[in-house]
Amino acid sequence: MTFRTQSKLDCSLYDSDYDILASFPFPVDIHNSEYDYSSFADKLVENEIHRIVIQNETVLPLTFFCLKHLTYFGIFNSHIIPYSDNDAYYQFPSEIEHLGSLASIVIMNTKITQLPDEFSKLKHLWSLEMHNTDLIKLPENFGNLTSLVFLRLNNNS
Repeated sequence: MTFRTQSKLDCSLYDSDYDILASFPFPVDIHNSEYDYSSFADKLVENEIHRIVIQNETVLPLTFFCLKHLTYFGIFNSHIIPYSDNDAYYQFPSEIEHLGSLASIVIMNTKITQLPDEFSKLKHLWSLEMHNTDLIKLPENFGNLTSLVFLRLNNNS
């Protein structure tokens, strides 16, 4: 899974969540509760993606962080490459702060060693699960997540 933040995020280029999904370099099936081994998204309201699961992918496009209606994000069995050859840490992108509606995040079998400080801006986040991620530590301001009621960190560094 490659995270790139070198270019500025401009969500105004997209008219809908479907346009954002169409910009991804991998297909995302849109349906309402079927589960398989590919990446998929669910909608609760027409043209609004509220849930997305990314599986077995190698890229997380910057446009992902334009999905402003997203309440659930899962990423499974994906490979993250550091920002640069000199970067020893696999930090989740700081653009996570743009997903202010997120309530639940599950990250499994995806190498992430750090969460950015911007993670604390997810004021609606009530559930975070990280399994087999190599997470070293939580951000210092992690305690600012006052809505967080469920935290599960299994088999991390």
